[in-house]
Amino acid sequence: MDLRLVEAASTGDVEYLLRLIEENCLLLEAVVLVGAETPLHIASLCGHLNFVKKVVELKTKFAYELNQDGYTPLHLASANGHLVIVAELLKLGHDLCTIQGKEQRVPLHFAVVKGRTDVIKKLVSSCPESVGMKTAGGETALHLAVKNNQFETLRLLMEHVIKMRMETILNERDNQGNTILHLAALRKQYEASALNFVVDFLLGNEAVTQGKIEVNSTNESGLTPLDVLLLCQSDSGDILIERALLRAGAMTSRGISTSLEASQITSRNEEFLKDRKDRDQPNDVQAVLLTIATLILSATYQAVLSPPRGLWSDDGPKPVPQGKAGESIFAKPPSDVLMENKADGTDKQIVGKSILASQSPAFFIYFMFGNSIGFYLSCFVIYSQTGGIPMRHVLRSSIAALMTTYMVAMSEIIPDPKTRLAFTVLTIVLPIVISLHIIHNMRRRASRSDTP
Repeated sequence: MDLRLVEAASTGDVEYLLRLIEENCLLLEAVVLVGAETPLHIASLCGHLNFVKKVVELKTKFAYELNQDGYTPLHLASANGHLVIVAELLKLGHDLCTIQGKEQRVPLHFAVVKGRTDVIKKLVSSCPESVGMKTAGGETALHLAVKNNQFETLRLLMEHVIKMRMETILNERDNQGNTILHLAALRKQYEASALNFVVDFLLGNEAVTQGKIEVNSTNESGLTPLDVLLLCQSDSGDILIERALLRAGAMTSRGISTSLEASQITSRNEEFLKDRKDRDQPNDVQAVLLTIATLILSATYQAVLSPPRGLWSDDGPKPVPQGKAGESIFAKPPSDVLMENKADGTDKQIVGKSILASQSPAFFIYFMFGNSIGFYLSCFVIYSQTGGIPMRHVLRSSIAALMTTYMVAMSEIIPDPKTRLAFTVLTIVLPIVISLHIIHNMRRRASRSDTP
């Protein structure tokens, strides 16, 4: 570019510019051929309003040109805070705000980095969408405000975002996955004249109280804002930031994982229980009940065939302990003891009778009653759960026959007539009691189902 033209633009001398053009009417046309820098770039950088007006009038397209550094005149005017120049250039069109220069930065990005609040207001009002535009590093204007410690600028931008209902921008991430909250927690920045840190400002803002800022978002390293803060704590101010984060519900990434795992386990359990509820009625539950009842039935019936201590293998008088060393406690007692045997034979060992009943009548009674209750209850479970299966009558007849053989087998091993009578009463009364209990429960369930 002609050095005289550079001088005119640098000093803002409009008359000198016009004289140069009179001498060479193609002077401004040749500027584009020589280099990317134009007089409008220089005048915008230096803040010469009248010169800018005249160049724009003579050569409008200069306003859209990028210089060798990748900046338009609006980029330069915005960075240097020349509000009047910015306003003049925007008269050409608001699309100037969206031209991306070096590192894909728009004029608003330069104004934010330098904290040019007046220029920011003008740019944002002219082109609201420029707030959400990103640099090559994925940074929005909000990211740049935090990174460059521009607290007032950040406040201004957030007020605009909330006013324009553009709250999604608050959670935008850069190329490292960092939100503005990550950056604020990392830098621990605060305004000297303010009582609250930037983090506290962010989390105390109306947008956050409405759940607009994600306090637990993770960056590319898997860190939440709280993780970032805790990794590099350095002063007492960190405690205030930590408290602000915790009040807003912030968590560490480990805490989020634990919470997520717990919720997933709960969800799986709920699905499992729901699935079981759908599938287990009635077939699966019946199968389990029948299996358990069959096992109990087999165990209790086998206990009658092989009772504790076994059965007497031959007849004779009941053995009594002798107490002398070396003698068997089952040696035959002397004749005077044998004469004391009762006439009813209860003190005699009779083949096929329970040894336990002869030696420990009380324990035998416990065994007899407990085993019988388990046996009969199992029979009734099987009886009640086989109402809808084929050939149920044959099965139930078999159960009845088994109950009869159990009664006979148990009666045969009882040596005492009184105990045998008690067992007979048990086998008659217990089935009746169980049947009445079942009928009572069925009626109660029926009455509940009829109740609206």
